[in-house]
Formats: sequence, C-alpha cells, structure tokens
Amino acid sequence: MLISTGACQAQTWPQKQPVKILVGVAAGGTTDTIARIIAKSLSDQIGQSVFIENRPGAAQTISAEIVAQAPADGYTLLMANTPQMAIIPAILKTRYAAKDFAPISIIGSNAFVLCVNSKVPVNSLAEFISYVKARPGVLSYASGGAGNVTHLSMAYFQKLAGLDIVHVPYKGGAPAMADLIAGHVPTMFASIADALPQADAGAIKLLAVSGLERARELPNVPTIRESGYPTYEALTWNGLVAPAGTPKEIIEQIEKAILVSFKQPTVIEQLSNKGIDPVGSSAAEFANTIAKDIKLWQEIVDVADVKEK
Repeated sequence: MLISTGACQAQTWPQKQPVKILVGVAAGGTTDTIARIIAKSLSDQIGQSVFIENRPGAAQTISAEIVAQAPADGYTLLMANTPQMAIIPAILKTRYAAKDFAPISIIGSNAFVLCVNSKVPVNSLAEFISYVKARPGVLSYASGGAGNVTHLSMAYFQKLAGLDIVHVPYKGGAPAMADLIAGHVPTMFASIADALPQADAGAIKLLAVSGLERARELPNVPTIRESGYPTYEALTWNGLVAPAGTPKEIIEQIEKAILVSFKQPTVIEQLSNKGIDPVGSSAAEFANTIAKDIKLWQEIVDVADVKEK
C-alpha cells in the first residue's frame, strides 16, 4: 500500500526537529510577545521544542517571504499579522501573497484608540470632529509611519467624517506617542496598551476605539461605530500560518493544540495583561478573516492614497 509523502509527514510530525516560528519584528513588540506566549504553550502541547526566530526588516516582508518559501512540513511557521497579509501587499510589490500560506489560528487581536493631548479642548468624538472641522488643514496627527495601521486608521476616519488633518509620520509608535504627550501634535490613533498608561497619567485623553465593540480595558470609551460611523472598523490581528501545501493533518494538529491552549487560564491571562484580546479561531475562520481584511485594507489604502515609493 502506498502512503503519500504528506501523510508520512503528518504521522511523524513533530518528532523530526524543533518547530520554528518566525516573527517579522524585533523582540519586545506585540507580535513578538504573542508569538512567545503561544510558542511556550504549543511546546507543552506537542511535546517538542518551539522556538522564536526574529527576522525584522523590509516592512516585515522578509519573514513572510522566508516562510512562504519554506518546506511545507510544519516545522517553519509564521506569526503573521494584518499588515503582512493585508496592508503591505496592498502598498508594496511583495514576493508573497496570502495564497502562499495555510492559515491555522488567530491568536489575538488589537483595536486602536483615538487620542488627543490633554490640553486639546475636546472630550468626545463629536467635539473632536467639530474642533477639527473649524480648523481645516491646520491640525496634524501623528502615526507610526506612512502605511502604518495608525496612519491608515486616521486616514479612513478622515474620509468618513470629512476631516482635513495633516499627517506627520514617525519612525514607530513610541516617538509618535512622545510627541503627542509633549503637545507637538494634537492627536493620533494608538494601541490601547500604549495609550492607557498615558491616559491614566493625565497626559492624553481617549475619545473612541476603532474596534467593533468597546475595549475590555476601556469600558467607558465608545467605539467609533456607535458614535455615528457604523461602517468604521480598524483592527489588527496576529495569527499562526504555515507554508501553503502543509498537510491538512499537520494544520489540524497545530490548530487543535492552540485551541487547547486557549482553555488554559494562564494563556488567556498572559495575553490579556499585554493588552491583547485573546481569540483562538479555527483555521477556516482565520481564512475568512484574511479574505475579508484584504478587501477592507485595500479600500483603506486607496482612500489614504498610500503609494509605493
């Protein structure tokens, strides 16, 4: 009886060697944090070492390209995120596409929050809109960089609300937040994890969140949707993917291990403590999310008029 190569791989996985998860950012960021939390839990589940390899650079495309071209045997995975799968390919000519990956599970998601410096005389989204409309082209907003999610989140909102604010891109969210706190720029979209400590310290005010529901950490801050813009959505996720062609049996083994991990309170607590909303989706749900987000972010990129340079 003949047994396919894929079936043989599935039968022996993961005994051949340690499993490697590539991360497209430097150690310490949200994607890296999520990868390390799930790697530890996966290792416990499958009885094999799972380690992280950080391969930052080229707008996170290096890590994605490596995994897209890796053997489809379950030993090289990618902690993918929304920019890699849906935003960067809409802006740059990448050597990979979503079809080059097999989705496994979304691990966590993150919404953003619209912030203003504490001295800006607004306390609600409606007041912010009125304040900006009274000063067309005068005010500016910070972002983590051109094409960054924080840039596109504001660009999309500007289009919906009919605002005219000047974009000031920074080299990362940290310097952008620093200038917001200092009052050099009056507003920006920021991750909730970055914004919450500054709001608690009184340096900034939080007006609205970008997700579909109110953030667990900010129950009193409304969503942009409920504030009069029902089509608005700007979320990012981090999820585990394998090279396309990885045997279905291996994908199912990893998916099952992740779903078991999400039944462990320690995993949920670790993610939540980092400002990450735990998800633990199925592979099919992840595939649907990627397809939906590719369409959504292409529309947002077009609205923001972000072009490859």
